[in-house]
Amino acid sequence: MSQNSEFNISEGDLIPSPTTYYLAQKYLGNGSYGMVIQCRNVTTGETVALKIIQSLENIDCAQEEEVILQNMKKLHSDRFNIVNLHESFFYKEHYCLVFELLDMDLQKFRQISPGQHLQLKQIRPILQQLATALDFMNSAGIIHADLKPDNIMLVDHVRQPLKVKVIDFGISCDDPEEMIGETLQTLWYRSPEILCEDRFSGNIDVWSLGCIAAELSMGTPLFPAKDEKDLGNHPVWTEDAQAQYCDLQGFMDLMKQMLMMSQYDRITPNRILQHPFITMSHLQGSFKNSLYLKSCEDLMDICQDQSSEDGGPGEQVILQMSLNRESSSSTASPAKEASKVNVKSGNR
Repeated sequence: MSQNSEFNISEGDLIPSPTTYYLAQKYLGNGSYGMVIQCRNVTTGETVALKIIQSLENIDCAQEEEVILQNMKKLHSDRFNIVNLHESFFYKEHYCLVFELLDMDLQKFRQISPGQHLQLKQIRPILQQLATALDFMNSAGIIHADLKPDNIMLVDHVRQPLKVKVIDFGISCDDPEEMIGETLQTLWYRSPEILCEDRFSGNIDVWSLGCIAAELSMGTPLFPAKDEKDLGNHPVWTEDAQAQYCDLQGFMDLMKQMLMMSQYDRITPNRILQHPFITMSHLQGSFKNSLYLKSCEDLMDICQDQSSEDGGPGEQVILQMSLNRESSSSTASPAKEASKVNVKSGNR
């Protein structure tokens, strides 16, 4: 079961703690500095997640995580979407933390969703819960510093759909002054102030949350950089993100006007053609380096009637429209006149 050849745990092993025994059931994965095993508390019957710190040099970090979790627990962190820590102990010189068992991380949940992205109605409650957790952490003076889809767990995606909790406080801190210049946050969710090694606050977690929200909606990471240099030297990514957001706002405005309840307030086809979302006037001039804008322009080329350049059907359509306008003042339309002729011909 164990992923460490020097420290093996097999299914059915009993792991003693000061309060009970934990029956090893299956390997769940790896956290910041330890493997996680699903176990059953033989006293209570509760299924838990046992995090075992495999490296001795990481024990200090694990104990710091425990202190942070215990301090938050005193403030009732379990009410604010934070994972619940049960106890800690040593087992064969390895430090162990016992957590409540959660279902699956947000990354996996996104990947099993249709199109690998979530609907807005699904994203909204997730953001509300995560913002609640960050607000609580701000009040407690805690910065998570590694918020990402892998560190957000669904409690039970079947019985409690979209209920989430924040996990893995392995590199969290309560004194940002001491951490300036340190490598914090996973690359794709790393904030500008961490990149620039500036002073920072809990707002770095808000940046990560924004990246997560975009990823849940789009189905792909917002800033999928290869390394820190790539992340910092590609303003095109930021410009693309801004262009897509601006385009989304334009689309929503057009949708609102097309779906007006009153037919008299509803936008006309002519005004649809003049709307910024169609003409892309809201994007022109503001996002000169945007690959997103270029791809939009390329896709709109299909709307251009190429045959009109050589006097083909394009000009014929325009001519026909002109003739229709000229004849609109007559008592009978060309179609009606043709109908009369056909009737007479039929009578003959």
